[in-house]
Amino acid sequence: AAICLGASIDLDVFNTVASPQNSYTFSWVSIDDASGFPIDTLTGANQQGITPSAVGTYIYTATASDPTSVLGNCSAVAYQTVTVNPNPVADFSTVDVCEDLMVPFTNNSSIIDGSNLTYNWDLGDNTIFSGSLISHLYSPAGAYTVTLIVTSTNGCTDTVIHTANVFPLPTASFQVNYACVNSAAAFDDQSTVPN
Repeated sequence: AAICLGASIDLDVFNTVASPQNSYTFSWVSIDDASGFPIDTLTGANQQGITPSAVGTYIYTATASDPTSVLGNCSAVAYQTVTVNPNPVADFSTVDVCEDLMVPFTNNSSIIDGSNLTYNWDLGDNTIFSGSLISHLYSPAGAYTVTLIVTSTNGCTDTVIHTANVFPLPTASFQVNYACVNSAAAFDDQSTVPN
């Protein structure tokens, strides 16, 4: 079985012998496949929910024992391998621009194992895009909520949301009063900046 870091999985041991299920006791040992050392022991039911806390491959060994067996304390062992894959880290940056200029997005997403990632963007103006490098022209000016979803080759995902700010262009205008030769002319700034 394979899961993403932070996810949970249920491990099951099924009793296939004739004696009652509730006569069995179960002992679970998880072994780090890289080091070969036991890292956790669980006891109790034939089903255990686990949430591994680190990336890696773990071998879970379940020992079912029946102390009520007529043959004595009979036991059986089952193995389950669980691979915990890393999650990507979604990240991007952008800069504020004025209207009529492209908004650049710098994709800073990563994953610790260096595997390939796919990128899905929602640019906040009903534009959907796939790809690593992107820029976009917004109209009209405003604040746009941009969502980036990053997915690893193992199906693990991460999401990040930032705002792209596009400011309206000012309107340049002035008025000048007529003046006589050798007299000062008065200039009246009438430029505006939309809210």
